[in-house]
Amino acid sequence: MATTSTIATSFIDWSLLGQVVVISIAVGVGLVVAFSFGLAALSLARGPGRSTMVRVAGSVVFSAMVATISGVLIWGLILIVKK
Repeated sequence: MATTSTIATSFIDWSLLGQVVVISIAVGVGLVVAFSFGLAALSLARGPGRSTMVRVAGSVVFSAMVATISGVLIWGLILIVKK
């Protein structure tokens, strides 16, 4: 009688799960930082007694942060819909 060895296969790919966790934390923290910079730039641009250059720089940084956050959110939705 031949004995066959069964190799226990794991249903969870632990290395892939680890990558998902690390990427999720990085993107989550990155979005919070981008949002914070955007709010700081907006308050800088809207503050009383600011020069025109400071207002323009604050508005540009705020716009860049809004575009970054929107792009990441759209990218995430595209990844979800593809699956």
